[in-house]
Amino acid sequence: QGWMAKNEVTLSPGTPPPFMTFEDAQLPPSIMAEIRRAGFPSPSPIQAASWAPAMRGRDVVGIAKTGSGKTLGFLVPAFLRIMRERK
Repeated sequence: QGWMAKNEVTLSPGTPPPFMTFEDAQLPPSIMAEIRRAGFPSPSPIQAASWAPAMRGRDVVGIAKTGSGKTLGFLVPAFLRIMRERK
């Protein structure tokens, strides 16, 4: 709760908890390699809060400032889905 208040994150009831680390998200090695290469230490608040529900196929509405990581917040789940469907 402290993290959510500090980062002004509000989740709907029943929403899975945020991914506090990239490891929590269990991203494939290919995506993790690019995240490491880019130097991101941890998911931004919008990424942490949006990935869990998006990866479960739930609708997500995210509102955050420019430069907050929204694009990656929505692209990572989309990339995962594309990768899954290509198999």
